[in-house]
Amino acid sequence: MPEQRPYDLLAGAHGCVAAAGGVTGTVAIIAPHSRAAECCMIPVGTMPNSAEIAKVLDALITNGLDFVEKSAGELKDEPKFSIGHFATGLELLLKARLFVEHWALTAAHPHECTWTGMKDGTIVTIQASDICDAVEKITGTDMRNHRKVFEAVFNHRNRTLHWLPSEDVNLVAAEQCRAWYRLHQLLSGLWASQFASHRARIDAVDKSLLVHKEYLTARFEALCNQLKGFQAKGALTCCWACKFNAAVVDYPDDPISTIRCKVCLSSGGAARFPCGEWLLLEDLPCECTCGDFHSKKELLADLDPANHMSPKDASTTGQTTLSCGECLNCQVVVPVPGKSTWVCTECGAHFETKEIGTCEYCNEEWVGYDTSDSAWRGCEFCDGHPDRHLTRPPGTPGTHPQGHQPHQPPGRSSSEVDPEIRTRG
Repeated sequence: MPEQRPYDLLAGAHGCVAAAGGVTGTVAIIAPHSRAAECCMIPVGTMPNSAEIAKVLDALITNGLDFVEKSAGELKDEPKFSIGHFATGLELLLKARLFVEHWALTAAHPHECTWTGMKDGTIVTIQASDICDAVEKITGTDMRNHRKVFEAVFNHRNRTLHWLPSEDVNLVAAEQCRAWYRLHQLLSGLWASQFASHRARIDAVDKSLLVHKEYLTARFEALCNQLKGFQAKGALTCCWACKFNAAVVDYPDDPISTIRCKVCLSSGGAARFPCGEWLLLEDLPCECTCGDFHSKKELLADLDPANHMSPKDASTTGQTTLSCGECLNCQVVVPVPGKSTWVCTECGAHFETKEIGTCEYCNEEWVGYDTSDSAWRGCEFCDGHPDRHLTRPPGTPGTHPQGHQPHQPPGRSSSEVDPEIRTRG
């Protein structure tokens, strides 16, 4: 049997994944979450060597950057082609990231992909609508903030090239500005090692897209009077994407807020640090213009009420941070000073106090998370009742089998449990 490679993570994105073992012969189809160590075998023909793979990857990245750069020169006179070429470049660069993991992952059906088919151009590649899911599942990259922006580019291409003419060129420039910021953030940051050989070219393309500035300046000037009102309220800051002082802070008095740029329409959660600067949460940790290096760890430590209490008060207060039902991170939600609301230091989501709930099995406190029936099914951080995988007693959905009680953490007696929970079963 050929050696198996761990690419079954893609199964949730677009089917089983082919793991090649050797230069020629067969491929093992790895079934997702299979309990048995059995694999189906299909013929594949000649497999590529490392030099061939490197050559194709180089072409894929180069072509992607070519399309993005080409789109900048077409924005003024041929916006329709600019829209199409920019989206194609974005798609190719995302596929290149999958290709780095394994060349077969760029196919819509990896288990049917052959190297011969790839060289001949006969394989069907993964669709743009599926590519963000695939990238997230295969590489582990959090695409939560990128997905909406990238999918808007792909949808715009489809709409423009098939049915509707291109729209206001200033709006097209704003859309491309948002998308390139997110993409450049990956290419020069999290994925820098995978695209290191093209670093100089990526920087050159970044400079070519400064053409967007001309169109975004027109939008900024048209919005100047409107922005003065936000400026007077102290609710205006510099946009991280287009660099115009046109990003409106939704909650200027809170330490964390959603920020929305009026020029390029970028949006995201941001935190205000003691130096007064608003920094995008997803960019942390990073160096600030004040010269200091800020991080989410610093932010959480500063906003956690327990760190501002005496040791005696902290020991009796209990849990002061909650787990987030939006991003599912543990104990990262803090109370907003002076308000009955809570905010997540990881994703920036805001919550009302009424949204707080407790897992009835492990007692983890959540906000924005459904804790109903958690004594049985648990939560993200516990497995729930040991018998939860067994068939529930007939006619008693949501209840425990006779004789079973919710899990009690050490040091907590059953008398401290909610009476409604103790009387179940």
